[in-house]
Amino acid sequence: MSPLLEHKHYIIRASVKHTKALQDLELIEEWMKELIHSIDMKILIDPVAVYCDKENNKGVTAIAAIETSHLALHIWDEIDPAVMQFDLYSCKQFDESIVLKSIDDTFGLVEHASMVLARDPFLSTNQ
Repeated sequence: MSPLLEHKHYIIRASVKHTKALQDLELIEEWMKELIHSIDMKILIDPVAVYCDKENNKGVTAIAAIETSHLALHIWDEIDPAVMQFDLYSCKQFDESIVLKSIDDTFGLVEHASMVLARDPFLSTNQ
């Protein structure tokens, strides 16, 4: 029998400083690439960031696929501080503190809350 995978879903909701970095699509894509490398993951689909200019929903959405799952980032920049939601799901272990430090270094955390969902119990098969 093969070993069970971890299936960890790390979710962060944060307030971040309102800077030009929040709208810099290239910077955000590069940040995601560097983050993926720093947690020892492999890119499956390069990060893509787009800006939504719809009123009451303005901000960046960025996604990337990794060999072990995905990352998703949403930033709403119409308010100050801006609101960020970030998800990292992987069946490979990673250090959450590296992720949080990377967000702080790049975007400037004002405050945050986070949780880790262990999705393993939900993956059993019905017999």
